[in-house]
Amino acid sequence: MINSAKTHEQIKHNMNKNEPHVKAGKLLTQLIEKDQKQLDLADLLKGSTSQQYTQPLIRHTDHFIKTGSIRMPDILDEAYDRTEDYNTFAGILPEIGRAWIAVDNILYLWDYISGTDVYRYDDQDQIIRDVGLVKPKPGVFGNHIQYVLVVTTPLEVILLGVGIVPSTTQGNTMDLFATDMSVPCDDIQMSSIQGTGNGRIIMCGSNGHIYELDYYHPDLWYSHCRLRCLTASSMINYLPRLPFIPQTSPKFKYIAIDDERNVLYAFSGESTIEVFYLGSTKNEFTSVAKKTDITNSAISMCRQNSMIASAPDFNIEYLHVVSTTESSKIHLVAVTESGFRLYFSHQRDALRTAYTYPSNIQMIPNALELLHVRLPPRPTTVNQTIQPYPKIFCSYYDCGVLLDFQKFDDHNDVVYMTSATVGDSIQSTTCSTNGYISQRPSLTETVTELERNGKVWAISEASTPRKGKYALNDIGSQLTDQPRKFLVFTDRGLTFFNKERPVDTLYHLLSESKLNPENSQRDLLTFFDMFGQTQACAMCLSIVCASYVSSSPEQDDIGRWAKQLFFDFGGHPSAAGPSPMIGNYLGQAVGQTGVIYSSKHDGLALYFARLISDIWKTKVFEISSGTNQADLSSRIQSNLFNVQNNLSRLKHFMDQNPDFHNMAAITNDRFQSNDHNALQLLLTEQQSVHDLYELLKQCIEAISFIDFVIDANVKDVLQCVPESSKNEIVNMTLESMLSSPQGVALKRELVIAAIYRYGSTHIHAGYDVVSDFLQRKCPSFFGASDMAFYKGVENLTCAHKADVDYERNIALDESLKYFKDAADSITDDKMTEICAEYRYQGYYRGVVKLALERARRLDPQEQGLAYMESISKIPLITTTADDPRVQFYDLRLRCYEQIFQSLAEVRQLQHGIKVMVKGRQIQVNHPDALANEVLSTALSCDDKLFHYTLYQRLLAESNNDSSMLTELLSVDTKYIVPFLKEYVNAFDGMNFLWQYYRRREQYYEAALYLEALAMETPDLSINKRLEYLGLAIVNARSRDPKHLELQESTQLLQRLEQQMEQVRTMSL
Repeated sequence: MINSAKTHEQIKHNMNKNEPHVKAGKLLTQLIEKDQKQLDLADLLKGSTSQQYTQPLIRHTDHFIKTGSIRMPDILDEAYDRTEDYNTFAGILPEIGRAWIAVDNILYLWDYISGTDVYRYDDQDQIIRDVGLVKPKPGVFGNHIQYVLVVTTPLEVILLGVGIVPSTTQGNTMDLFATDMSVPCDDIQMSSIQGTGNGRIIMCGSNGHIYELDYYHPDLWYSHCRLRCLTASSMINYLPRLPFIPQTSPKFKYIAIDDERNVLYAFSGESTIEVFYLGSTKNEFTSVAKKTDITNSAISMCRQNSMIASAPDFNIEYLHVVSTTESSKIHLVAVTESGFRLYFSHQRDALRTAYTYPSNIQMIPNALELLHVRLPPRPTTVNQTIQPYPKIFCSYYDCGVLLDFQKFDDHNDVVYMTSATVGDSIQSTTCSTNGYISQRPSLTETVTELERNGKVWAISEASTPRKGKYALNDIGSQLTDQPRKFLVFTDRGLTFFNKERPVDTLYHLLSESKLNPENSQRDLLTFFDMFGQTQACAMCLSIVCASYVSSSPEQDDIGRWAKQLFFDFGGHPSAAGPSPMIGNYLGQAVGQTGVIYSSKHDGLALYFARLISDIWKTKVFEISSGTNQADLSSRIQSNLFNVQNNLSRLKHFMDQNPDFHNMAAITNDRFQSNDHNALQLLLTEQQSVHDLYELLKQCIEAISFIDFVIDANVKDVLQCVPESSKNEIVNMTLESMLSSPQGVALKRELVIAAIYRYGSTHIHAGYDVVSDFLQRKCPSFFGASDMAFYKGVENLTCAHKADVDYERNIALDESLKYFKDAADSITDDKMTEICAEYRYQGYYRGVVKLALERARRLDPQEQGLAYMESISKIPLITTTADDPRVQFYDLRLRCYEQIFQSLAEVRQLQHGIKVMVKGRQIQVNHPDALANEVLSTALSCDDKLFHYTLYQRLLAESNNDSSMLTELLSVDTKYIVPFLKEYVNAFDGMNFLWQYYRRREQYYEAALYLEALAMETPDLSINKRLEYLGLAIVNARSRDPKHLELQESTQLLQRLEQQMEQVRTMSL
């Protein structure tokens, strides 16, 4: 398998190659982190009281828009007509898309999405007082039951199973199952039904106590359903209730459960809220704090700020939990009869503590402190009756939105929707990084009065994937995202409202611009000033991209107007002065100095970051510890698919406007300017936009690649990954895959693992499944050398599995062809592995050819050879010289080592020595032929440095192995003689050369070198001189075809004979 280690040069090469992606990726990371730093509700509540409300700054814009209404079916109308004679209660169950009406003992469940379907439950004869929907306990019911419907009557509490099957059209199909689970409640009427994430059911009794309904699997031997009082002594649950024994009651009226923080709040009619901790596993019930005399505390806080309020104004009616998304310090909102909001924290000194604990750390409640009082709008803001603050009859609150209704007359109620404004808060917070002092914004809200449509029974928010997770600031919402939807249930039916987001407001302004261009232009300018140019440009892109999936001509027109607005209002880059511009969202660019990008650039980057943010840091190859790996992978793939669709629309916009991102020629009209500084600014921004575009393409293709790996089964693929890399791959994110050198290495390992995985399941075909997919879906995510490498791996895998030599040899040759195309991008470790596999399959000539090609590509200018020639010697080990050329020499030397190892192994095979590769003994039929083939392949190259290195190696080994000398003498290349003359000492060189020439019947040259040995070698004995001269005479007398008729041969012989006589004379 492959290790991820690389040479320093390869890492540097990859870093340079991916530098634009790394730079653009850092920009996205910066934007995502900044954009996700949401406002905390506690930071907006300044002081102890507040009452800031405002009107919309743009004409004819409301924060809540009616989207539709539906009348009740006839069967419910008829039931309602009889309500004067019966007890009637109603509510909304948004989780299952049903509204409920209880008329005496009959419960109606109305599917308000389809509009007509009504389910009637009348299997019991008691008056139904309340209905609640909770999650079931794990392991009690089958998977067909997703919810438990709790029905309370004066005499018993009944549990019904609810099964929901999504419909292919609209709404869903509901089945109601009898569970045979009920428990008597002894005339204690239960209300305020709440459930926890692990299936606990907790309610308020009419006697002021809090009860829990325990239920178990019907097959258990003990009672499978019982009612426990949580706020009385434990003995009370087991003793009979006697009327003459007085019993104290905490007088609880209403409860609310914070399932994120595992806390239950209970309100009693004596201006008291008590806090109960449910434990880290949600299986406990412990009183941890109590706040009494809330009314006087609230009045005192109002008086400190010169605000007049009376005790009745603080009669609490409803408790609403504050989600962790909305605030980390404020945990509870109590709404009073007069519309006052009381904000509480269950942590002592929460606002005085600077450190904010992460949401994943459970903090046990230790107090209940009233932190802030929010007064309702003054009478001039909201339509009022005689009372200064009219009575609130029902309220709903979540993530900064408050809905409540007041009585208007005997036939109608009026509903008010209150929400925070975001424009000013955005401007003040985004300027802080540009050098401005950030002033903490205060909570300012707008109030919308909805049209009157009967007597209100219930208010709720529709169930959406992000319910309870909305930020106070919804400026980052996209037009294609589902808006927050609210339901108002009245005696006439259901009315639906959407909360308007800034992008919706811009959409409506653009749609009206055709009818009233002058006013719309003024409103658009106000919008850009209110939210900032960068934010507005990002919203323009959201509208443009949404129009690509619409079949409406009107939306197409709005998309075109939004595009024009983006370019007209997007501005131009500017030089950074002492103080950056306020409107620039990013400030100075990452990696750039002296440039403030235009709002077009920043809007594009911001929109891109928002599209990718949901998956940018997601562990895309996460492994589930349980058995639900398929569910986990399915969720990840679903998120990836949604993001990819959105990114593809943004790419479509970029492709339709190439001048925005293409590196234009200098002749382009935009660059015809005498101002060199302005021209440089334009070019710098153009390069940054182009980098973002390239990263956008990479993201789209990376998602396709991730989806492919998940489809191949992540666990199976990881089995083919080296142990050293598994943990890194499991923790890999899209960010690390695209913008880190290590990510590049890991994605290569994933591709190889996928090839191995498919290769193990396809015996004779299918080895090219991976490369075929990557070529079609990821052409730019993987370069040409990457694709060649993967095709090489596929063919190598095919060769490994081949049944016959013919198929194996074809596959090996094909793999070599592709590996040579990718030779310079292969890591050292992978090169070693490929060569080992080639040797394993007896494909030694493939090792030689690949290694030589890799050396050539890594050192195309032959810097290694130049280094060797400059030092006039051939080091056989890597060096540490300061010469920059030494790194190329070392690169080549590592390539040559693969060839030398192959030559050594074929020599061993030639001599009958056992050779083991990857635990297998290599068997060849003709070892001599193989050895000759490998050597001739190596010697046929024109790599001078390789030849010299090989000769040096053989020469060094010949001291211990005479066969090496024989092999070296058999070399017949144009490099051998220059090597011996220039890089071998004179004596050894001449001693080798006379033998070299004699083997080739070049006796004249052999005689010359023997003469030189005899006469030019210092300190040579007389006998040795005579030996060399004798050999020289023998060679000179031999027939040399090249010097047969030359006089110089005769002269040489005469000279040698004279020298022989002189040496003999000297010896006497």
